Amino acid sequence: MKGMRSTRAEWVLSLAGGIIISLGWTPGWGVGPMVGWALWVELLRRLASRGVRFWHVIACFYAGALVWNALSVWWIQGATVGGMLGAVFTLSAVMTFALWGAEAVWRRLGGRLGRIFLVSVWLWFDYFFHNSEIAWPWLSLGNAFSRQVWAVQWYEWTGILGGTAWVLIVAELLHWFALGCVGKRKNRRVQVKRGVVLAGVLVLPVVVSLVLLNVDEGRPEGGEVEVVVVQPNIDPYVEKFSGMTAMEQVWRIDSLLRVAVTPKTGVALVPETALTDNIWEHEIDSDEQVAPFRDLSKENGGLVIVVGASTLKRYGRGEQKSKTARRGWQGDWWYDAYNSALRIDSGRAVEIYHKSKLVVGVEMLPYPDKLAFLSELSIDLGGMVGSLGTQSTRSVFSIGGGGLAPIVCYESVFGEYVAEYVQRGATLLGVITNDGWWGDTPGYRQHYSYSRLRAIETRRYLARAANTGISGFIDPRGKDLATLGWDERGWLRATLHQRTDVTFYVRYGDYLGRIGSFISILLALVAVANWGMRHFVAKKAIPSR
Repeated sequence: MKGMRSTRAEWVLSLAGGIIISLGWTPGWGVGPMVGWALWVELLRRLASRGVRFWHVIACFYAGALVWNALSVWWIQGATVGGMLGAVFTLSAVMTFALWGAEAVWRRLGGRLGRIFLVSVWLWFDYFFHNSEIAWPWLSLGNAFSRQVWAVQWYEWTGILGGTAWVLIVAELLHWFALGCVGKRKNRRVQVKRGVVLAGVLVLPVVVSLVLLNVDEGRPEGGEVEVVVVQPNIDPYVEKFSGMTAMEQVWRIDSLLRVAVTPKTGVALVPETALTDNIWEHEIDSDEQVAPFRDLSKENGGLVIVVGASTLKRYGRGEQKSKTARRGWQGDWWYDAYNSALRIDSGRAVEIYHKSKLVVGVEMLPYPDKLAFLSELSIDLGGMVGSLGTQSTRSVFSIGGGGLAPIVCYESVFGEYVAEYVQRGATLLGVITNDGWWGDTPGYRQHYSYSRLRAIETRRYLARAANTGISGFIDPRGKDLATLGWDERGWLRATLHQRTDVTFYVRYGDYLGRIGSFISILLALVAVANWGMRHFVAKKAIPSR
């Protein structure tokens, strides 16, 4: 039966699976991916057992992946239709390649090893999109539980890749149970055993999570610090880069801070790119946008203010330049542009951290040394356009008795990356962002919810300042302490604790992704060897003339 076409039932499984999986992001039901992936496991089984033509396998998988991606991240079109289409079509293609690999291994090695390969290759897939230059971990399956954090407190051990494994294992067990219900040889005793296994794998992690929830509440909290976050609500299209001057925006933020801070306030967070005029880093201490924050710090006993800015670094003659360096206006000098976080207080020099997980197609071009000719295609969302500079290590800003992780926007989606701040001494997580590009869509809500997962993974309090919302405070168990909603102008103040304990995940990072990579490669080699052996034996069996 080789070379068969995919059937109508298989197309239904593909599309229905994609729709149900997307429920994990909009509206945010973590159980959706478990059910949707169970349909895809059945799709894999059917395609592998019937020997469907290669291009029909690809088309069937691609259709489902396209539906999942489109229904989950359609909101990107609020900033750029081209960027949304590029993200949806590209990620769907990579998903299809991984699913085709799972179908090929299933066909060569059978269902048992095929199921193991599916879990491992998808862990590898998620790991790849956390660490490659085309980083896009938004749809990692573990993110689907960002609104049911009570169920995934064990992310302090596994990170979100533990959630990915949980989704896939439950989906495979659900499929295994369903096969027994509809099969010709129904065995009640076997089905009871399958049901018990399914229920155990589904419920046990939740029970463990609830226990951890209570255990963490009894852990020592550490020293206190009063934190303020401001939300200036400056429209990124109408005001931020055209309608208001840079200093008008600074004065709006300054007026909010002066109302919000008290003599006890230790640190204040101001959103990403709040200082919109480019600042040369060698002149930063005398810049007029910085001065009002210096004055405010002096008036409030050395208050630390962390604020987002666009900065520039000029390379001296003979100095080694980076791969992202740009040629200066006269053509005989080079400089780098950065999306930065600044630490400003009343005395010491301004400290600078350069955002280093950049948005593909907006802030960076992947593999710039090889694809520099495409730099003109970068999407202009205001501010600097083209590949921005980065730094190789995480910076931690000192605050009273501890350290603040200055996490800039997109960086808050990367668990292992945020864990590096804690490894370097961060006792508090601070996220500054500008999510206004997407408008009032699920995008900014999804982005905010991922911060809950970072708090759980690191067991740190998290403060978040967003230009147009959502700003807020999150405790180490992922619980919202206070929030300021979409399209509101204002501020929040809270007393947070600076914890110093280090979780298993902070210490070892995305180890599940590395394990998945190893198992995937091993099984893929076994499948190739199996194919080669069968091909060799079949060729020898043909009698020579």
